[in-house]
Amino acid sequence: ITKWFFIRYSDPDHHIRLRACFANPIDQLKLIHEINRSLYDEIKHRIIWKTELSTYIREVGRYPEIHYPLAEKWFFEESRMVSSIIRKVHNSNDETLRWLSALKISESLFNLFHLTTEQKRSFTSSYAKAFHKEFNITKSFRQQLAIQYRQHKNLIQQSLEESLDSDIYSAIELFINRISPYADKVIPEIMHLQDHIHMCCNRLFTSRQRTQEFVIYDYLTCYYTSKAYRNHDITVYE
Repeated sequence: ITKWFFIRYSDPDHHIRLRACFANPIDQLKLIHEINRSLYDEIKHRIIWKTELSTYIREVGRYPEIHYPLAEKWFFEESRMVSSIIRKVHNSNDETLRWLSALKISESLFNLFHLTTEQKRSFTSSYAKAFHKEFNITKSFRQQLAIQYRQHKNLIQQSLEESLDSDIYSAIELFINRISPYADKVIPEIMHLQDHIHMCCNRLFTSRQRTQEFVIYDYLTCYYTSKAYRNHDITVYE
């Protein structure tokens, strides 16, 4: 296998699509055998009720602006990173690491494109507001989010500014290093960062990915606003 990546879907039922590119076509059979062997118990007990094989066709007509080979390479590296994080979360039985990782990945991507604190806050705030409208967020729910953020504030700040779990931090750092040579070709405009943060949340969270993505943007907005205050970055509030 030269590269692979996975995406979660829910049309019409929840499922995962694993896409793989083979140097030798005969290896397809080996992969199918290994997947069926690994998932035998889940299939037997109907936890997984269906597996299906099909050919992946790039949606060039739908997304003509995408540099597909590099985008797929990015998805491959991201899937490797996310798989490492999920394995760590599972082994440690600590779900907190999952959303902290999403925060750290977003921050690392912002830094890769050299965004200032003001630009980061503006970016996350705009998408947080869009989610507020999408989910018709009430004042009461916003207050709950603010309380939750304050409860986790020190942990969030420590994870973003100092250190996250060493294995997870290494996985994120390796991902950033691998995509950095071609990142500007995959994301020619900063606004497209949202698409990749969205895909990362899709892979990282096992359920309610859209809601989780909203919370990530809300927490990041709170964090960057607080950081601007601490740094006396008055321009944020003009």
